[in-house]
Amino acid sequence: MPNPRLADQIRLKLDAAVLPSGEPVKTRTGYGSGALCVACDAFIFAAQTESEIEMPDGGRFKMHRGCHGLWLAERMRRRLVPPSPASDAPTRVPRLDAPAPNFDERVRGKLISGALPLESPKAMWGGYGTRRLCAVCETTIREAEIEYELDMPGGRRLFMHMGCHSAWMTERIRLGFV
Repeated sequence: MPNPRLADQIRLKLDAAVLPSGEPVKTRTGYGSGALCVACDAFIFAAQTESEIEMPDGGRFKMHRGCHGLWLAERMRRRLVPPSPASDAPTRVPRLDAPAPNFDERVRGKLISGALPLESPKAMWGGYGTRRLCAVCETTIREAEIEYELDMPGGRRLFMHMGCHSAWMTERIRLGFV
C-alpha cells in the first residue's frame, strides 16, 4: 500500500506491535533530537516537538508530537487507554494537586530566594506519582496524582505535582525568566 495516511499507518503499526498498545509509565516532551519517529518514519528535527514514551518494560519510543496525539487517539478509539484516577466517581471530587490559597506568593518567594530554580529544564517527563517529594510544596506526590520529573541543567532532578509545576512556570513568567 503506497504512502498510507498517517492515521492508517499508526493503526497498522499498532496491529503489528511496532507501536506499543499499553500505557506508558512516563512521557517526555521536548525539542526534537534528530531521531526517527517510530510512527511516521521521518526525522524529528530540533525545531519540532518530540514526545518520548517510556513503557513499563523500559522500552522507549520517540514520536513527533502530532504522531503521539494520533497514537493516543487510536488507543482511545480501541479502548486501550485506562480511565484517569477517580474518573468514575459519582460526585465531583476535589483535585488532589489543587494549590492552597496564597500559594503563588510562596512559590515566588522560593524562586527569589533560590530555593527553586529560575532556569528551564533540559527535559521533562510526566506520569503518575511515585511517592517522591514535590520540590515546590514539599509534600509527597501520591500514586493517584500527576508527577512531573524535570532534568535541570547541572544534573539536578526535580519532581513536582502538576499544579505545583504550573505555579512554578507562572511565577517564572511573572518574574521574566521565560
